[in-house]
Amino acid sequence: MSSQRSYVPALQQVTQMNLNVQYVYPTAWMCTQTDCSMVRGSTLMYRDGNHLNILGSQYVGREILKQHPSLHAAKKLNEASPSKP
Repeated sequence: MSSQRSYVPALQQVTQMNLNVQYVYPTAWMCTQTDCSMVRGSTLMYRDGNHLNILGSQYVGREILKQHPSLHAAKKLNEASPSKP
């Protein structure tokens, strides 16, 4: 967690300077004040020490959409747009 603390202020500054950028801190859903668990309930969430597995990614994605519902609307708009070659 300490390595993450070094870049968090820079990311927060970017969101303050760009109104269309939202800061998402996914470790809030995976960690306590003292540690981060690779398991949520009985489900393994990471494939290694730093990367979420598919179930972990799906969980974090759902939490992001709950916290930032405007992203869900943007996703639907993007899916409805025709693909560019």
